[in-house]
Amino acid sequence: MKCKFVSLVLVIVFVLTNALAGCQKSESKVKGTQIDSSNTETDSNDSTKSADELEPVVLKWYIAGSEQPGLSEVVDEFNKRIKEKINATVDITLTDWGSYQQKMQLMIASGEEFDLCFTSYWLNNYLQNVGKNAFIPIDDLLKEYSPNAYKQIPEKIWDTVRVKGKIYGFINYQIACHQPVIFINKKYAEKYNFDASTVKTIADIEPFLQEIVKNEPDKLPINLNSGNSSLDTLFYDSEIKIEELTGRRIPGAIKIDDSTATAVNQFKLDEYYNIFKLAKKWHDMDFWRKDLATVTDTSAERKAGKFVIETGGTYKPGVEGDLAAQIAGSKPSDWITVTFGEPYLGSNQGAGTMHAISKTSKNPERAMMLLELINTDKELYNLLCYGIEGKHYKKIDENHVEPVENSTYNPNIDWEFGYQFNAYYKKGVKEGTWEETIELNEAAKPSPVLGFSFDSEPVKSEIAKCQAIVDEYVPLLATGSVELDKYYNEFIEKLEKAGSEIIVAELQKQIDGWKKTK
Repeated sequence: MKCKFVSLVLVIVFVLTNALAGCQKSESKVKGTQIDSSNTETDSNDSTKSADELEPVVLKWYIAGSEQPGLSEVVDEFNKRIKEKINATVDITLTDWGSYQQKMQLMIASGEEFDLCFTSYWLNNYLQNVGKNAFIPIDDLLKEYSPNAYKQIPEKIWDTVRVKGKIYGFINYQIACHQPVIFINKKYAEKYNFDASTVKTIADIEPFLQEIVKNEPDKLPINLNSGNSSLDTLFYDSEIKIEELTGRRIPGAIKIDDSTATAVNQFKLDEYYNIFKLAKKWHDMDFWRKDLATVTDTSAERKAGKFVIETGGTYKPGVEGDLAAQIAGSKPSDWITVTFGEPYLGSNQGAGTMHAISKTSKNPERAMMLLELINTDKELYNLLCYGIEGKHYKKIDENHVEPVENSTYNPNIDWEFGYQFNAYYKKGVKEGTWEETIELNEAAKPSPVLGFSFDSEPVKSEIAKCQAIVDEYVPLLATGSVELDKYYNEFIEKLEKAGSEIIVAELQKQIDGWKKTK
Protein backbone atom coordinates (compact mmCIF):
# COMPACT_ATOMS: atom_id res chain seq x y z
CA MET A 1 0.00 0.00 0.00
CA LYS A 2 2.85 2.34 0.90
CA CYS A 3 4.50 1.73 -2.50
CA LYS A 4 1.22 2.31 -4.32
CA PHE A 5 0.65 5.54 -2.42
CA VAL A 6 4.17 6.81 -3.19
CA SER A 7 3.74 5.88 -6.84
CA LEU A 8 0.43 7.72 -6.99
CA VAL A 9 1.98 10.84 -5.44
CA LEU A 10 4.86 10.73 -7.93
CA VAL A 11 2.45 10.45 -10.85
CA ILE A 12 0.42 13.42 -9.59
CA VAL A 13 3.57 15.50 -9.07
CA PHE A 14 4.81 14.59 -12.56
CA VAL A 15 1.49 15.56 -14.18
CA LEU A 16 1.23 18.85 -12.29
CA THR A 17 4.86 19.76 -13.00
CA ASN A 18 4.44 19.21 -16.73
CA ALA A 19 1.14 21.07 -16.79
CA LEU A 20 2.68 24.05 -15.04
CA ALA A 21 5.71 23.96 -17.31
CA GLY A 22 3.42 23.89 -20.35
CA CYS A 23 1.52 26.92 -19.09
CA GLN A 24 4.73 28.80 -18.42
CA LYS A 25 6.05 27.99 -21.88
CA SER A 26 2.82 29.03 -23.52
CA GLU A 27 2.74 32.29 -21.61
CA SER A 28 6.41 33.14 -22.03
CA LYS A 29 6.68 32.27 -25.69
CA VAL A 30 5.37 35.63 -26.95
CA LYS A 31 4.39 38.38 -24.56
CA GLY A 32 3.67 40.96 -27.25
CA THR A 33 6.92 42.79 -26.60
CA GLN A 34 9.74 40.29 -26.96
CA ILE A 35 10.64 36.64 -27.05
CA ASP A 36 11.69 34.93 -23.84
CA SER A 37 15.10 33.61 -24.82
CA SER A 38 14.84 30.85 -22.21
CA ASN A 39 12.08 29.21 -24.22
CA THR A 40 14.43 27.37 -26.56
CA GLU A 41 12.61 24.03 -26.37
CA THR A 42 9.24 25.40 -27.48
CA ASP A 43 10.81 27.58 -30.18
CA SER A 44 12.77 24.61 -31.50
CA ASN A 45 9.63 22.50 -31.73
CA ASP A 46 7.80 25.26 -33.62
CA SER A 47 10.66 25.73 -36.06
CA THR A 48 10.41 22.10 -37.18
CA LYS A 49 6.62 21.99 -37.50
CA SER A 50 5.02 21.67 -40.92
CA ALA A 51 2.75 24.43 -42.19
CA ASP A 52 -0.35 22.36 -41.36
CA GLU A 53 0.71 22.15 -37.72
CA LEU A 54 1.12 25.93 -37.33
CA GLU A 55 -1.76 28.23 -36.49
CA PRO A 56 -2.66 30.54 -39.43
CA VAL A 57 -1.50 34.15 -38.93
CA VAL A 58 -1.58 37.41 -40.86
CA LEU A 59 1.62 39.49 -40.74
CA LYS A 60 1.37 43.25 -41.14
CA TRP A 61 4.35 44.56 -43.09
CA TYR A 62 5.16 48.23 -43.81
CA ILE A 63 7.63 49.32 -46.49
CA ALA A 64 8.48 52.54 -48.36
CA GLY A 65 8.07 53.03 -52.08
CA SER A 66 6.03 54.55 -54.87
CA GLU A 67 2.44 53.45 -55.50
CA GLN A 68 2.05 50.15 -57.41
CA PRO A 69 -1.43 49.47 -58.86
CA GLY A 70 -0.57 45.78 -59.26
CA LEU A 71 0.52 45.29 -55.65
CA SER A 72 -2.59 43.37 -54.59
CA GLU A 73 -2.12 40.81 -57.39
CA VAL A 74 1.49 40.24 -56.36
CA VAL A 75 0.58 39.92 -52.68
CA ASP A 76 -2.16 37.39 -53.49
CA GLU A 77 0.30 35.22 -55.40
CA PHE A 78 2.94 35.66 -52.71
CA ASN A 79 0.48 34.62 -50.01
CA LYS A 80 -0.51 31.43 -51.87
CA ARG A 81 3.11 30.34 -51.81
CA ILE A 82 4.06 31.26 -48.25
CA LYS A 83 0.87 29.80 -46.80
CA GLU A 84 2.01 26.40 -48.01
CA LYS A 85 5.37 26.89 -46.32
CA ILE A 86 4.67 28.66 -42.99
CA ASN A 87 0.84 28.94 -42.86
CA ALA A 88 1.05 32.73 -42.88
CA THR A 89 -0.15 35.51 -45.15
CA VAL A 90 1.09 39.09 -45.36
CA ASP A 91 -0.72 42.39 -45.46
CA ILE A 92 1.77 44.73 -47.17
CA THR A 93 1.33 48.49 -46.89
CA LEU A 94 3.45 50.46 -49.35
CA THR A 95 3.84 54.11 -48.31
CA ASP A 96 5.42 56.83 -50.44
CA TRP A 97 8.91 57.98 -49.48
CA GLY A 98 7.85 61.42 -48.32
CA SER A 99 5.25 60.10 -45.86
CA TYR A 100 6.83 56.88 -44.62
CA GLN A 101 8.92 58.40 -41.82
CA GLN A 102 6.02 60.27 -40.26
CA LYS A 103 3.62 57.35 -40.67
CA MET A 104 5.91 54.89 -38.90
CA GLN A 105 6.78 57.26 -36.09
CA LEU A 106 3.10 57.89 -35.40
CA MET A 107 2.40 54.16 -35.38
CA ILE A 108 5.31 53.46 -33.05
CA ALA A 109 4.36 56.29 -30.69
CA SER A 110 0.75 55.08 -30.46
CA GLY A 111 1.73 51.45 -29.91
CA GLU A 112 -0.15 50.27 -33.00
CA GLU A 113 0.16 46.56 -33.62
CA PHE A 114 2.22 45.45 -36.63
CA ASP A 115 4.87 42.85 -37.35
CA LEU A 116 7.52 44.10 -39.76
CA CYS A 117 8.73 47.44 -41.06
CA PHE A 118 11.53 48.82 -43.17
CA THR A 119 14.14 50.69 -41.13
CA SER A 120 17.56 52.20 -41.77
CA TYR A 121 19.91 54.85 -40.52
CA TRP A 122 18.46 57.31 -43.07
CA LEU A 123 14.71 56.54 -42.94
CA ASN A 124 12.62 55.38 -39.97
CA ASN A 125 15.82 55.75 -37.99
CA TYR A 126 17.07 52.41 -36.68
CA LEU A 127 19.09 53.64 -33.70
CA GLN A 128 16.41 56.02 -32.52
CA ASN A 129 13.73 53.34 -32.77
CA VAL A 130 15.88 50.93 -30.80
CA GLY A 131 16.30 53.67 -28.19
CA LYS A 132 12.50 54.00 -28.05
CA ASN A 133 12.14 50.24 -27.48
CA ALA A 134 10.17 50.04 -30.73
CA PHE A 135 11.86 46.84 -31.98
CA ILE A 136 12.67 43.52 -30.36
CA PRO A 137 16.17 41.98 -30.25
CA ILE A 138 16.29 39.16 -32.80
CA ASP A 139 19.57 37.32 -32.05
CA ASP A 140 17.88 34.13 -30.85
CA LEU A 141 15.17 34.32 -33.49
CA LEU A 142 17.78 34.65 -36.23
CA LYS A 143 19.59 31.49 -35.24
CA GLU A 144 16.41 29.51 -34.60
CA TYR A 145 14.13 30.54 -37.45
CA SER A 146 16.45 32.08 -40.05
CA PRO A 147 19.75 30.21 -39.85
CA ASN A 148 20.46 30.08 -43.58
CA ALA A 149 19.77 33.77 -44.24
CA TYR A 150 21.84 34.66 -41.18
CA LYS A 151 24.85 32.70 -42.48
CA GLN A 152 24.70 34.45 -45.88
CA ILE A 153 25.83 37.74 -44.33
CA PRO A 154 29.40 38.26 -43.04
CA GLU A 155 29.66 38.63 -39.27
CA LYS A 156 31.42 41.99 -39.64
CA ILE A 157 28.30 43.31 -41.38
CA TRP A 158 26.06 42.02 -38.59
CA ASP A 159 28.39 43.82 -36.19
CA THR A 160 27.47 47.15 -37.78
CA VAL A 161 23.87 46.89 -36.56
CA ARG A 162 24.45 45.66 -33.01
CA VAL A 163 23.28 47.92 -30.20
CA LYS A 164 24.64 47.00 -26.76
CA GLY A 165 25.67 43.72 -28.32
CA LYS A 166 22.23 42.83 -29.67
CA ILE A 167 20.76 42.83 -33.19
CA TYR A 168 17.42 44.60 -33.71
CA GLY A 169 17.28 44.69 -37.50
CA PHE A 170 17.41 42.00 -40.21
CA ILE A 171 19.88 43.18 -42.86
CA ASN A 172 18.76 43.20 -46.50
CA TYR A 173 22.26 42.38 -47.72
CA GLN A 174 23.39 44.30 -50.79
CA ILE A 175 26.07 46.95 -51.28
CA ALA A 176 27.31 47.54 -47.73
CA CYS A 177 30.04 50.08 -48.32
CA HIS A 178 29.36 53.69 -49.29
CA GLN A 179 30.66 55.79 -52.18
CA PRO A 180 28.69 58.90 -53.26
CA VAL A 181 27.61 58.91 -56.91
CA ILE A 182 25.87 61.07 -59.52
CA PHE A 183 24.86 60.26 -63.11
CA ILE A 184 25.23 62.64 -66.05
CA ASN A 185 23.14 62.19 -69.17
CA LYS A 186 25.67 61.31 -71.88
CA LYS A 187 23.67 62.94 -74.67
CA TYR A 188 23.86 66.37 -73.06
CA ALA A 189 27.42 65.96 -71.87
CA GLU A 190 28.46 65.36 -75.47
CA LYS A 191 26.22 68.13 -76.77
CA TYR A 192 27.92 70.72 -74.53
CA ASN A 193 31.41 69.15 -74.65
CA PHE A 194 31.42 68.50 -70.92
CA ASP A 195 34.16 66.14 -69.80
CA ALA A 196 32.75 64.24 -66.82
CA SER A 197 36.20 62.93 -65.92
CA THR A 198 37.10 66.44 -64.74
CA VAL A 199 34.52 66.30 -61.95
CA LYS A 200 36.36 65.92 -58.66
CA THR A 201 34.01 67.95 -56.45
CA ILE A 202 30.34 68.87 -56.73
CA ALA A 203 31.27 72.45 -57.65
CA ASP A 204 32.85 71.12 -60.87
CA ILE A 205 29.45 70.45 -62.44
CA GLU A 206 28.42 74.13 -62.22
CA PRO A 207 29.42 75.10 -65.82
CA PHE A 208 27.42 72.17 -67.18
CA LEU A 209 24.36 73.08 -65.11
CA GLN A 210 24.59 76.62 -66.48
CA GLU A 211 24.42 75.31 -70.04
CA ILE A 212 21.32 73.27 -69.24
CA VAL A 213 19.52 76.21 -67.62
CA LYS A 214 20.43 78.46 -70.54
CA ASN A 215 19.71 76.12 -73.45
CA GLU A 216 17.34 73.33 -72.34
CA PRO A 217 14.09 74.91 -71.05
CA ASP A 218 12.25 71.58 -71.20
CA LYS A 219 14.79 69.87 -68.92
CA LEU A 220 15.48 70.10 -65.21
CA PRO A 221 19.22 70.39 -64.43
CA ILE A 222 19.49 68.06 -61.44
CA ASN A 223 17.25 65.66 -59.51
CA LEU A 224 17.05 66.72 -55.88
CA ASN A 225 14.32 66.58 -53.26
CA SER A 226 14.12 67.00 -49.53
CA GLY A 227 12.30 63.74 -48.86
CA ASN A 228 15.11 61.20 -49.14
CA SER A 229 18.89 61.01 -49.38
CA SER A 230 19.44 62.87 -52.66
CA LEU A 231 20.46 66.12 -50.93
CA ASP A 232 22.69 64.16 -48.59
CA THR A 233 24.35 62.35 -51.49
CA LEU A 234 24.92 65.42 -53.61
CA PHE A 235 26.26 67.69 -50.90
CA TYR A 236 27.04 66.13 -47.56
CA ASP A 237 28.47 62.73 -48.46
CA SER A 238 30.42 63.86 -51.51
CA GLU A 239 32.02 66.92 -49.93
CA ILE A 240 32.09 66.67 -46.15
CA LYS A 241 33.40 63.10 -45.74
CA ILE A 242 31.90 62.35 -42.35
CA GLU A 243 30.41 59.28 -40.73
CA GLU A 244 27.26 60.09 -38.79
CA LEU A 245 27.09 57.88 -35.70
CA THR A 246 24.07 59.16 -33.78
CA GLY A 247 21.62 59.01 -36.70
CA ARG A 248 21.10 60.63 -40.09
CA ARG A 249 21.40 64.42 -39.78
CA ILE A 250 21.74 64.23 -35.99
CA PRO A 251 24.66 66.12 -34.32
CA GLY A 252 27.43 63.62 -33.64
CA ALA A 253 29.86 62.32 -36.24
CA ILE A 254 33.50 61.57 -37.00
CA LYS A 255 35.52 62.49 -40.07
CA ILE A 256 36.22 59.36 -42.08
CA ASP A 257 39.92 60.19 -42.39
CA ASP A 258 40.30 60.74 -38.62
CA SER A 259 41.95 57.66 -37.15
CA THR A 260 41.43 59.08 -33.64
CA ALA A 261 37.65 58.98 -34.15
CA THR A 262 37.08 62.31 -32.45
CA ALA A 263 33.40 63.20 -32.15
CA VAL A 264 32.26 66.48 -33.71
CA ASN A 265 29.06 68.40 -34.35
CA GLN A 266 29.18 68.10 -38.13
CA PHE A 267 26.90 71.09 -38.65
CA LYS A 268 29.54 73.40 -37.18
CA LEU A 269 32.24 72.26 -39.61
CA ASP A 270 33.47 74.77 -42.21
CA GLU A 271 32.72 72.14 -44.85
CA TYR A 272 29.06 72.13 -43.90
CA TYR A 273 28.78 75.90 -44.04
CA ASN A 274 30.50 75.93 -47.45
CA ILE A 275 27.99 73.43 -48.81
CA PHE A 276 25.11 75.61 -47.64
CA LYS A 277 26.87 78.55 -49.30
CA LEU A 278 27.14 76.66 -52.60
CA ALA A 279 23.47 75.64 -52.35
CA LYS A 280 22.46 79.27 -51.94
CA LYS A 281 24.47 80.21 -55.02
CA TRP A 282 22.90 77.46 -57.12
CA HIS A 283 19.42 78.30 -55.90
CA ASP A 284 19.90 81.86 -57.11
CA MET A 285 21.21 80.56 -60.45
CA ASP A 286 17.94 78.62 -60.98
CA PHE A 287 19.53 75.18 -60.93
CA TRP A 288 16.38 73.85 -59.25
CA ARG A 289 12.82 74.86 -58.53
CA LYS A 290 12.28 77.52 -55.87
CA ASP A 291 10.04 75.35 -53.69
CA LEU A 292 12.54 72.48 -53.53
CA ALA A 293 12.64 72.59 -49.72
CA THR A 294 9.07 71.23 -49.64
CA VAL A 295 9.39 68.71 -52.49
CA THR A 296 9.60 65.13 -51.21
CA ASP A 297 8.96 63.04 -54.31
CA THR A 298 10.33 63.51 -57.85
CA SER A 299 9.65 59.99 -59.15
CA ALA A 300 7.19 61.21 -61.80
CA GLU A 301 9.71 63.66 -63.27
CA ARG A 302 12.40 60.98 -63.13
CA LYS A 303 10.21 58.48 -64.96
CA ALA A 304 9.54 61.08 -67.65
CA GLY A 305 13.29 61.62 -68.14
CA LYS A 306 13.21 65.27 -67.11
CA PHE A 307 16.55 65.39 -65.27
CA VAL A 308 19.94 65.83 -66.94
CA ILE A 309 21.84 64.91 -63.77
CA GLU A 310 20.53 62.19 -61.47
CA THR A 311 21.61 61.55 -57.89
CA GLY A 312 21.96 58.14 -56.27
CA GLY A 313 22.43 56.79 -52.77
CA THR A 314 25.75 55.03 -53.29
CA TYR A 315 27.75 53.49 -56.11
CA LYS A 316 27.53 49.77 -56.70
CA PRO A 317 28.34 47.62 -59.72
CA GLY A 318 25.41 47.73 -62.14
CA VAL A 319 23.84 50.79 -60.54
CA GLU A 320 23.22 52.33 -63.97
CA GLY A 321 20.76 49.50 -64.63
CA ASP A 322 18.78 50.39 -61.52
CA LEU A 323 18.62 54.01 -62.64
CA ALA A 324 17.63 53.23 -66.24
CA ALA A 325 14.84 50.95 -65.03
CA GLN A 326 13.17 53.97 -63.40
CA ILE A 327 13.23 56.15 -66.53
CA ALA A 328 10.98 55.52 -69.52
CA GLY A 329 12.98 54.61 -72.61
CA SER A 330 16.33 54.80 -70.82
CA LYS A 331 19.17 52.29 -70.89
CA PRO A 332 22.29 52.02 -68.69
CA SER A 333 24.62 53.24 -71.42
CA ASP A 334 22.76 56.59 -71.52
CA TRP A 335 24.46 57.63 -68.28
CA ILE A 336 27.97 58.59 -67.23
CA THR A 337 28.70 57.53 -63.66
CA VAL A 338 30.74 59.90 -61.47
CA THR A 339 31.87 58.76 -58.02
CA PHE A 340 33.47 60.71 -55.18
CA GLY A 341 36.12 59.32 -52.85
CA GLU A 342 36.84 55.66 -52.14
CA PRO A 343 34.42 52.92 -51.01
CA TYR A 344 34.01 53.15 -47.24
CA LEU A 345 32.52 50.59 -44.85
CA GLY A 346 30.93 52.64 -42.10
CA SER A 347 30.10 51.45 -38.62
CA ASN A 348 26.37 51.64 -39.41
CA GLN A 349 26.49 50.72 -43.08
CA GLY A 350 24.68 47.43 -42.53
CA ALA A 351 21.79 49.56 -41.29
CA GLY A 352 21.37 51.07 -44.74
CA THR A 353 18.38 48.83 -45.42
CA MET A 354 16.79 46.43 -42.93
CA HIS A 355 13.58 45.01 -41.56
CA ALA A 356 12.73 45.11 -37.89
CA ILE A 357 10.14 43.20 -35.88
CA SER A 358 7.89 45.46 -33.85
CA LYS A 359 7.61 45.05 -30.11
CA THR A 360 3.83 45.00 -30.73
CA SER A 361 4.07 41.90 -32.95
CA LYS A 362 2.16 38.89 -31.66
CA ASN A 363 3.93 36.57 -34.10
CA PRO A 364 7.66 37.38 -34.08
CA GLU A 365 8.64 33.76 -34.76
CA ARG A 366 6.50 33.65 -37.91
CA ALA A 367 7.82 37.06 -38.97
CA MET A 368 11.33 35.65 -38.76
CA MET A 369 10.28 32.57 -40.73
CA LEU A 370 9.02 34.95 -43.41
CA LEU A 371 12.36 36.76 -43.51
CA GLU A 372 14.13 33.42 -43.89
CA LEU A 373 11.96 32.60 -46.90
CA ILE A 374 12.34 35.99 -48.58
CA ASN A 375 16.11 35.92 -48.20
CA THR A 376 16.73 32.32 -49.27
CA ASP A 377 13.91 31.44 -51.72
CA LYS A 378 14.83 33.09 -55.02
CA GLU A 379 11.38 32.65 -56.57
CA LEU A 380 9.61 34.30 -53.65
CA TYR A 381 12.10 37.13 -53.51
CA ASN A 382 11.91 37.87 -57.23
CA LEU A 383 8.12 37.77 -57.06
CA LEU A 384 8.28 40.70 -54.64
CA CYS A 385 10.94 42.46 -56.70
CA TYR A 386 9.42 42.16 -60.17
CA GLY A 387 5.90 40.79 -59.83
CA ILE A 388 4.28 37.96 -61.80
CA GLU A 389 6.14 36.69 -64.86
CA GLY A 390 4.28 37.44 -68.08
CA LYS A 391 1.96 39.88 -66.33
CA HIS A 392 4.40 42.39 -64.86
CA TYR A 393 7.76 41.38 -66.32
CA LYS A 394 9.28 39.12 -68.92
CA LYS A 395 12.54 37.24 -69.05
CA ILE A 396 15.14 38.34 -71.58
CA ASP A 397 17.27 35.29 -70.80
CA GLU A 398 17.74 32.96 -67.85
CA ASN A 399 19.06 35.69 -65.52
CA HIS A 400 17.83 38.99 -67.01
CA VAL A 401 14.35 40.53 -66.87
CA GLU A 402 12.55 43.68 -67.94
CA PRO A 403 9.07 45.05 -67.18
CA VAL A 404 6.32 44.46 -69.71
CA GLU A 405 4.93 47.52 -71.44
CA ASN A 406 2.72 49.55 -69.08
CA SER A 407 3.45 47.21 -66.20
CA THR A 408 1.35 47.88 -63.11
CA TYR A 409 4.07 46.54 -60.80
CA ASN A 410 7.63 47.81 -61.13
CA PRO A 411 8.69 49.10 -57.67
CA ASN A 412 12.47 49.08 -58.24
CA ILE A 413 13.14 48.40 -54.57
CA ASP A 414 14.66 44.92 -54.73
CA TRP A 415 17.31 46.21 -52.31
CA GLU A 416 14.52 46.95 -49.81
CA PHE A 417 12.95 43.48 -49.84
CA GLY A 418 15.88 41.24 -48.95
CA TYR A 419 19.11 39.55 -50.06
CA GLN A 420 19.70 41.39 -53.32
CA PHE A 421 22.16 38.86 -54.69
CA ASN A 422 19.22 36.52 -55.31
CA ALA A 423 17.62 39.01 -57.69
CA TYR A 424 17.39 38.71 -61.45
CA TYR A 425 19.54 41.20 -63.30
CA LYS A 426 17.78 44.14 -64.89
CA LYS A 427 18.16 44.71 -68.62
CA GLY A 428 21.65 45.94 -69.46
CA VAL A 429 23.27 44.83 -66.19
CA LYS A 430 26.15 42.44 -66.86
CA GLU A 431 26.46 38.94 -65.46
CA GLY A 432 28.69 38.75 -62.41
CA THR A 433 27.58 42.11 -61.00
CA TRP A 434 26.48 40.50 -57.71
CA GLU A 435 29.89 38.86 -57.27
CA GLU A 436 31.59 42.20 -57.97
CA THR A 437 29.43 43.86 -55.34
CA ILE A 438 30.36 41.31 -52.70
CA GLU A 439 34.04 41.81 -53.57
CA LEU A 440 33.60 45.59 -53.25
CA ASN A 441 32.10 45.12 -49.78
CA GLU A 442 35.09 43.04 -48.76
CA ALA A 443 37.66 45.49 -50.16
CA ALA A 444 36.16 48.74 -48.82
CA LYS A 445 38.10 50.83 -46.32
CA PRO A 446 36.71 50.05 -42.86
CA SER A 447 35.59 52.70 -40.40
CA PRO A 448 37.95 53.27 -37.45
CA VAL A 449 34.93 52.45 -35.26
CA LEU A 450 33.61 49.48 -37.25
CA GLY A 451 31.36 47.52 -34.92
CA PHE A 452 30.55 50.50 -32.71
CA SER A 453 26.88 51.32 -32.19
CA PHE A 454 25.67 54.42 -30.42
CA ASP A 455 23.28 53.98 -27.51
CA SER A 456 20.86 56.90 -27.77
CA GLU A 457 19.11 56.24 -24.45
CA PRO A 458 21.19 58.70 -22.33
CA VAL A 459 20.47 61.59 -24.72
CA LYS A 460 17.17 60.62 -26.35
CA SER A 461 15.54 63.86 -25.21
CA GLU A 462 18.32 65.99 -26.73
CA ILE A 463 18.20 63.94 -29.94
CA ALA A 464 14.45 64.44 -30.30
CA LYS A 465 14.79 68.20 -29.86
CA CYS A 466 17.74 68.43 -32.26
CA GLN A 467 15.94 66.28 -34.83
CA ALA A 468 13.04 68.74 -34.90
CA ILE A 469 15.41 71.67 -35.43
CA VAL A 470 17.33 69.86 -38.19
CA ASP A 471 14.08 68.95 -39.94
CA GLU A 472 13.09 72.61 -39.89
CA TYR A 473 16.36 74.24 -40.96
CA VAL A 474 18.41 71.82 -43.08
CA PRO A 475 15.97 71.54 -46.03
CA LEU A 476 15.92 75.34 -46.19
CA LEU A 477 19.69 75.77 -45.93
CA ALA A 478 20.57 72.83 -48.18
CA THR A 479 18.36 74.12 -50.98
CA GLY A 480 19.48 77.75 -50.62
CA SER A 481 15.89 78.82 -49.99
CA VAL A 482 16.73 81.33 -47.21
CA GLU A 483 19.27 84.01 -46.35
CA LEU A 484 22.36 82.02 -45.45
CA ASP A 485 24.08 83.62 -42.48
CA LYS A 486 20.93 84.61 -40.63
CA TYR A 487 19.41 81.13 -40.79
CA TYR A 488 22.69 79.28 -40.33
CA ASN A 489 23.51 81.17 -37.14
CA GLU A 490 19.97 80.60 -35.85
CA PHE A 491 20.29 76.92 -36.68
CA ILE A 492 23.54 76.41 -34.76
CA GLU A 493 22.32 78.45 -31.80
CA LYS A 494 19.10 76.47 -31.52
CA LEU A 495 20.97 73.17 -31.81
CA GLU A 496 23.26 74.11 -28.96
CA LYS A 497 20.33 75.17 -26.77
CA ALA A 498 18.64 71.86 -27.57
CA GLY A 499 21.69 69.91 -26.39
CA SER A 500 23.78 69.18 -29.49
CA GLU A 501 27.03 69.43 -27.53
CA ILE A 502 25.66 67.08 -24.88
CA ILE A 503 25.02 64.53 -27.63
CA VAL A 504 28.54 64.96 -29.02
CA ALA A 505 30.06 64.57 -25.55
CA GLU A 506 28.03 61.40 -24.96
CA LEU A 507 29.16 60.06 -28.33
CA GLN A 508 32.79 60.70 -27.45
CA LYS A 509 32.32 59.01 -24.09
CA GLN A 510 30.86 55.91 -25.74
CA ILE A 511 33.57 55.80 -28.42
CA ASP A 512 36.26 56.00 -25.73
CA GLY A 513 34.56 53.21 -23.78
CA TRP A 514 34.25 51.08 -26.91
CA LYS A 515 37.93 51.57 -27.73
CA LYS A 516 38.91 50.11 -24.37
CA THR A 517 37.20 46.85 -25.31
CA LYS A 518 39.24 46.50 -28.49
